[in-house]
Amino acid sequence: QKCSVDFEILVIDQSENPSNEKIERILNVRSKVHYYRINRAGRSIAKNAAIPLASGQVLLFCDDDIIAESNFLDI
Repeated sequence: QKCSVDFEILVIDQSENPSNEKIERILNVRSKVHYYRINRAGRSIAKNAAIPLASGQVLLFCDDDIIAESNFLDI
């Protein structure tokens, strides 16, 4: 099922030593996935890092424990 809205996904990775396999899996999920690695940890730090990188007008922040349903972005 195709999502009814256009969106991009920004992954802000704060892990100490991300493997190339992990990065590759993230980037192969779908098109419009952008991976960024930052050296400081913290939810607000990651969110603040993502804001200037996002191209859209609406931002939705999710942590890594979210499992989105197929209609997660439908409006």
